[in-house]
Amino acid sequence: MNEIGAVVCEVYAVGARLVVLDGGLAVDGGIPEELKEKVRAHRQVLLDAIVGDPLEKVGWEARTALFRQALRWLDREIEKMGFEGARQERTAIEVLCRQDVADSLNTAWCDGSFDEFRTALRNYVRAGLHAAKRKNQADKKKVITVTTAASM
Repeated sequence: MNEIGAVVCEVYAVGARLVVLDGGLAVDGGIPEELKEKVRAHRQVLLDAIVGDPLEKVGWEARTALFRQALRWLDREIEKMGFEGARQERTAIEVLCRQDVADSLNTAWCDGSFDEFRTALRNYVRAGLHAAKRKNQADKKKVITVTTAASM
């Protein structure tokens, strides 16, 4: 990941966000002093990343970095739940690959503002996580039903 993408990810990872305020870059939320220095050092490039062309240069790099970070987070969550390599993980992957799920992310990536992209990305990753959880709940219900039926 490039340096600008890494800074963008760090800002969002601590719960803050980059915003345009009076034509300049601002951070909405608290960030550590070390990160403030990185933001100051790259202020103009970060501004270009969030208002520039989402399909070129730093706009592309920032969105790609957040996309990768979001998928890594989802992967870790699936692993924590013990779904890695299981049907629940496969279900999450299948949902993320569906056109109706990916379309809103793709539209926001290409045509939306940076905040619209982040919202669509959040919804996209949640769709995969919820699909894995729903599959797990459905599998548990099947086990309970089969166990109950077998004990009768």
